[in-house]
Amino acid sequence: MMKAGLVLCFLAALSGAQGVNISCSQPADIFFLLDDSRSIWTVYFKNMITFVKELVGQFDISTTSTRIAASTFSEGNKPQFQFGDYNTLAEVNHAFDTIHQSNGGSTQTHIGLEFAKNSISQKGRPGVPHILIVITDGASSNRSETVKAANATRSEGTEIMVIGVGSLDRTQLEEIASKPVSDHVFTVRQFPQLSSIGSLVGQKACPDLGPTDMPMDQAVAEKECQQKPAEVVFALDKSSSIYILDFKKQLTFVSDLIKMFDIGKDKTRVAIVSFSTNASVEFHLDEYYLKKDVTDRTEKILYTGGNTNTGAALKLVNGSVLTSEHGVRSNVPHVVIVITDGRSQKYLDTQAQAKALKNSGAFVFAIGVGSSVYDQELKDIASAPSDQFVFETTGYDALPSIKNILAFRACEQTSQASGRR
Repeated sequence: MMKAGLVLCFLAALSGAQGVNISCSQPADIFFLLDDSRSIWTVYFKNMITFVKELVGQFDISTTSTRIAASTFSEGNKPQFQFGDYNTLAEVNHAFDTIHQSNGGSTQTHIGLEFAKNSISQKGRPGVPHILIVITDGASSNRSETVKAANATRSEGTEIMVIGVGSLDRTQLEEIASKPVSDHVFTVRQFPQLSSIGSLVGQKACPDLGPTDMPMDQAVAEKECQQKPAEVVFALDKSSSIYILDFKKQLTFVSDLIKMFDIGKDKTRVAIVSFSTNASVEFHLDEYYLKKDVTDRTEKILYTGGNTNTGAALKLVNGSVLTSEHGVRSNVPHVVIVITDGRSQKYLDTQAQAKALKNSGAFVFAIGVGSSVYDQELKDIASAPSDQFVFETTGYDALPSIKNILAFRACEQTSQASGRR
C-alpha cells in the first residue's frame, strides 16, 4: 500500500499546479491514465496535457526517484510510454507533448484500468508507492467492468486518484478511487479549470520539505489544541452562489471544527461573522463559553444570499469583534478563519482590510471552496506563507477532509505568538 506521505506529496503537487513551488523527491511510480474520447475538444485535451506536465514537474524525475508512465483510453487503450522509457523531466514532458488524441467514440475506462494495473504490476518497482491518476470527462461505457477493474487494481496495492471534468456522476468516480474518497476524488467543471482544483488537504508540502507531524487523525489535532487559549473568529460566506444545503454543510464543518478546540472563558473563545452583500456579527467572543452553546448557536445561523462582500467581513472582525469593547484578550493569539466560495465583489477593499487585519497581529486562514474562488485573493487574505494558511477544496462535501489539519495549524499558532499589536 502507498504510504500517506506520498499521498500528501502528490496532493501537494496538485496544488503546485496552482503556482505553489513544491518539489517532491520521494521515489514513486506514477501512472497517468488519460481519457482521449471524442467528447473532449482538441483544445481541452491540450489543457489536460499541460496540467499533467505541471504535476509531473513537481516531482524529482529519475531512474532512482519518481518514474512516470502513461496511456490514453477511449475506444480501447493506447499505451503511450512505460516506466523507465524516459528518465528526465525534459524527456517525460516531450513524451506527453507527442501524445495524439484518438477521438474514440466510447469511454472504455475498464480497459484502461486493466492495462494500467498490468503495467504497474510488471514494470513497477517493488518497495516504492504505486500511484494511478485517472482523468476523465465521461461515464464509463461499462460501469460494472470498470468497478471490477478498479477493485483489482487497488487490491494489488495501487493508490487510485480520479479527476473528473464536467457534469459527471460523482458516484462512478468514487467507485474507481481509493478510500477515503474525499482524499482521492477531484472535480472541476471544465478542462481550463484543472489548475484550480487544489489539494483536498490544502497546500501541503512534501514530507521532506515541510512539517512531518501534520495530523492525519483527529486525536493528534485535538491534543495540539489543548491548554492553548486563543480568540478564534470565523468569517462565513452566505452569498447566493451557495446552495442552502451547502451552507448547512459549511455550518456543520465549522461546528465540528469548534468541537476540537479547548473551549472555555479562560481558554479558547469563538466568535462568528457572516457576510454576503453586508457583513454582520452572529455572536461575539464574550457571549458563549461552553462548547455546546457555541456549536448550537453556530448551527442556527441563517442563510441570506446576496453578493460576496468579503472586505466588509474582515473590517468587522478587526473593528468590532477583536476589540476591548467585547472583551478581547490581548495576551492570547487571534486566529481568523475565512470560508468563501467565490471572488469578492470589491477586491481592492478586501486586500486593504486583510492587510489591516494581519497588521494588527491576527493569523488569518483562507479556505476556498469550489472552482469559482480566486487563488490570488485567497493568498491576499491569508497570512504568509500561503502554503500554511490557504486551503482549497473541490466542494462543501470535501470540507471535512481538511478539518484535522486546519485545527492543528490554527492551534499551532498559539505556540508562536500572542495578542494584537
